[in-house]
Amino acid sequence: MTLPTPTPTTAPTPTTTSDASAADGEPVATAPFCARPLPGFAAQPRPCSSTPPAPGPAVSFRGDDDGFVVDEVPLYAPSGQGEHLYLHVQKRGVSTPELWKRLRATFGLREIDIGTAGLKDARGVTRQWISVPARLVEPRVVDDRAAVESDLGVTILDARRHGNKLRTGHLRGNRFTCRLDDVDDADVVALTARAAVLARTGIPNWFGAQRFGHDDRALREAERWLGRRRPARTKREEFWVSAVQSVLFNDWLALRVEDGTWDGVVDGDVCEKRMPDGRGGPLFVCTDVAADAPRAARGEIGAAGPLHGQQMRTAGSDALTRESRSLQRLAVDHEALLAHPAFATGARRAARLVVDDVVVRRDGPPRTCFVSFVLPPGAYASVFLAELVGQRLVDLAFAPASPPTPVALGSDDG
Repeated sequence: MTLPTPTPTTAPTPTTTSDASAADGEPVATAPFCARPLPGFAAQPRPCSSTPPAPGPAVSFRGDDDGFVVDEVPLYAPSGQGEHLYLHVQKRGVSTPELWKRLRATFGLREIDIGTAGLKDARGVTRQWISVPARLVEPRVVDDRAAVESDLGVTILDARRHGNKLRTGHLRGNRFTCRLDDVDDADVVALTARAAVLARTGIPNWFGAQRFGHDDRALREAERWLGRRRPARTKREEFWVSAVQSVLFNDWLALRVEDGTWDGVVDGDVCEKRMPDGRGGPLFVCTDVAADAPRAARGEIGAAGPLHGQQMRTAGSDALTRESRSLQRLAVDHEALLAHPAFATGARRAARLVVDDVVVRRDGPPRTCFVSFVLPPGAYASVFLAELVGQRLVDLAFAPASPPTPVALGSDDG
């Protein structure tokens, strides 16, 4: 089912614009279902969902060395038996896609042989599980682990067999530990208080800058590639499709934050049940706002926004109109998007991000503190830090920070 379009238009044809350029100097392409290039991360509005923190001197997040640590929280432990070898690896400065590349080169693997529960970028220290065919990898790991670690540029913390390949989403979440610099004692008190509020209320579940690449490079590559009109055949091409879906989701979420419905439900919303382990559960369409609104307020359910594609669960009524309004302001022809072979799937993503186990502690060198927290799969530490610190945050590790626009749409008591 396609979304209603208030002003019918013919499907735009792929073009490039002469007045905009990507970071590499190439003209910015237009996806075949868009009338103009999609906005990059910094250009998209991300309004505040609550009263923003008070202004003040910059707080720095470098995300390097031990100042940014990510521990994957697995969904299950390897059984010790099976055809797949699960490697628990620690990486410094190595992204998950780069590790895939090194595994293929070292062991002669195909891309399809490698399984991961989620993507980690190169910043900081990351620990995650990865699955590979045991018959091709285990003998070398057993005989000369040090050589394998040298070839891959990682430390192997554990290696155990399991019966199935690790797949995207096979994790409970990620535990983050982030060091903030240029903070004083008053900052630590304020951050601790605000962290408690955000842990109670949740925050908008934006896609972070990493999804779009440095200077939106992944998004611009996606727009050029989509002109070929073919399905995604590699992990890189799947990432490009995801970058486009992320732009559309963030714009939809911005509209819901602006009208104060991001953490509630409206008629026709596709809603997601929250499972006891904190992960998303089954989807259903809201047909009784009076009954479902209290459940949303208690955190039992929540609206799930569109990751557009042919198999995406369709919203109805008021929710469908809101999704259409978002596409209209981005000049996206939804029918043309669904006809594109790269968008054969589609999914839903929670609008409200639940943050667990938040701790702010003074530790290490003077004028530093550490913030640790657990996020569900697919959520971004940079998004939480931007909500926690506000416009004072300067992200020196990935890209210039673009924190939420300081528009107060609620209160910290909400």
